[in-house]
This record gives sequence, C-alpha cells and structure tokens, in this order.
Amino acid sequence: MRRTRSSRPDAPDIALCAGLKSSGSTWLYNAVIQMLGAAGGASSSARAKSGVLAFYAENIGSFPPGAELARHLVIKTHIPSPSLQFLARFARAATFVTVREPRDAIASLMQRFDHKFTNCLKEVSAGATRMVELKKSGGALILRYEDEFFDQPETLREVAAHLGIRVPATKLDKIFRSLTREEVRKKIDRLERRGTFGRSPDPDSFDPKTHWHPGHVGDAAVGKYAAILSSKEQQATLTELADYCAAFGYPGPHRKAIRRTGSA
Repeated sequence: MRRTRSSRPDAPDIALCAGLKSSGSTWLYNAVIQMLGAAGGASSSARAKSGVLAFYAENIGSFPPGAELARHLVIKTHIPSPSLQFLARFARAATFVTVREPRDAIASLMQRFDHKFTNCLKEVSAGATRMVELKKSGGALILRYEDEFFDQPETLREVAAHLGIRVPATKLDKIFRSLTREEVRKKIDRLERRGTFGRSPDPDSFDPKTHWHPGHVGDAAVGKYAAILSSKEQQATLTELADYCAAFGYPGPHRKAIRRTGSA
C-alpha cells in the first residue's frame, strides 16, 4: 500500500472492509488479504512488521494483541464504531463499503443462517447506519452486490487501485479464480472435513482465518425477498432503512411491498 496514506512513515497501513451483512464483504476481505500478500509477499504474522494482520472488529478495543506491530491491518466490519471510523480517516485508510438491497440482505440471512426476521432487521439496520456514515465521509470505494462485483475480474483491479498497490496480472487472475463461488464452496467443504467449524457445526460457525461460514455461499439472486419476506416485513425494512436506501439508491419506504411468492 502506498505510504502517502499517512504522514508518519512508521504507521501501519489500514484497509477497512466494511459492509452490510450478506453484501459480499467476506469475499472482499479475502481478496484484499491475498492481494496485499501478492503485492509485497507479506506474512500473516502480527509479529512481523512487514506482515498483514487481518481480523474482524467493530471498535479499536477489540483489536487483537500485537496489532500495532503489523505492517498492514485488514479490518472486516459490519458495524464500525465512531472510533474505528476515526482511526480509518486519521490513518488515511483504504476504505471499502459493500452494499445490497436491504430486503435481499435480510432475506439472505434468514435463508442461509435460519435467523429470525426481527434479529436480522436489527443487525442490518445498525450496519446500514454505519455504511451511510462511511459514505458521507467520502473516499470509500462502494461495491454494489447487484453489480455482481464478486464475479467480475475487473473488481480486483479496482480494489488494487484503491489500495494503491500493483499486483501482477497473473497473480490477480489466480486470486480471482480462488474466490469464485465454486472454489469457495470447495474450500468450505475442506474446512468442514478438517473440523474447522467444530464437531457439530451450525450456520453461525466460521473459520477464524477466512471468516467463511458452512453455508456462506448463496445463490446471488436479486429480488429474493419477494419469496421470503412478508409484505409487512418488507415495508418495515424499507421504513427502518430509509436513509440507507436514499444514500445508496435503493427503493425507499414509499415503494409498494411485493407479496411473498413461491420459494427462493
């Protein structure tokens, strides 16, 4: 990553991978980790000053021990606190925001993780507020789920440019192929066979390194909410997330809800 992001030469570079839940943020997180490694041959050890340390955090207090020793921090977050947002701005972090139509995001959580609507609405709403704040701060690369950025090789070139790094085309191609839905499913299967998700894995189990869940890869369908959410749940979502919808160009609460139809 380019050193111009901070006026202090000894300060670690930061990549903030923020995203609404079920918006492709884990794909982005893994892409950034691999790209930084490919660009500089960085280690995953926090003890190496040239290394990459990647983790999930919503606030600075939850950073892992030794984070200050890492050369690059890759932070995945769904609900970045004001303190974490301040750190990102202060350190001139490369900030990414992945977004998705909120009704589809909630429907996906319910479908893949068997979570209840009320809990999903609460979590997605809290994250949506933070995504709006990051957008207003300026400088973030916005990636829309509906554009299928996770299926586009061009996305990695955009991410590399935003990180300020150069990654050889052959390495970008290798990284992209490792993150196709088919390859991620295979990786998740391997993790499950190794027991990474525990003896009795459930949808909320995850791999601490990659943050992939057993049922993480969905169908990428757009508009699935019509088959999963009731009209009342759709309207509740649009009303609760009106500011988010306006900020990212999604239908607002005035949009008539679609009646639930068939199966997803």
